Amino acid sequence: RYRKFPLFSSVANCIETITTAMPVFLIGPLFGVKALGVYFLVFRVFTAPTGVLNQAISKVMTGEFSTAIKTDKDILPIFLKVSVILMLVGALYFLALHYLSYSCPVLFGPKWIDAGLVLHILAPVIALMLVVSPLSSLFLLLNRNGTDLGGQFFYSVFTVATIYFYRHTAFTNMLSHLVFVWICFY
Repeated sequence: RYRKFPLFSSVANCIETITTAMPVFLIGPLFGVKALGVYFLVFRVFTAPTGVLNQAISKVMTGEFSTAIKTDKDILPIFLKVSVILMLVGALYFLALHYLSYSCPVLFGPKWIDAGLVLHILAPVIALMLVVSPLSSLFLLLNRNGTDLGGQFFYSVFTVATIYFYRHTAFTNMLSHLVFVWICFY
């Protein structure tokens, strides 16, 4: 039954990792080193806390969900409870990022003044990543690895297409459209 489990999940994780790094590879050549530096700084600094939290929650929820699945319990109540808690935390983090975006010159120095605008644009998707990422392990437990793989494939294609299609516009314009695409896929 689980013969293809590692294959699908490994490919989906690989595509997700490549897609998350894809803007770093494309922004520099298409929008310049300054845009790349600002994007990378903001994305890495403000997704670091969510990454730690996501890992911890994901491990606990994987155990909770797998126990419920093994005992044939309904996982919907657990899913809804965790989703609501994560949405509240995500909303608070979004508000914190929104207000921090006005303080970026103070946090990073005057040379990084553009970081505030980039953080303002990225804030919704960073907060949404906090909500969605820990629950993505549910695909693995419900043996929906093909669905996860397909979703990651289209996420990757649309990410690259958006960056490339908006390459002749301002960096912030492209980033706004990219965030919209990411929100749709999350």
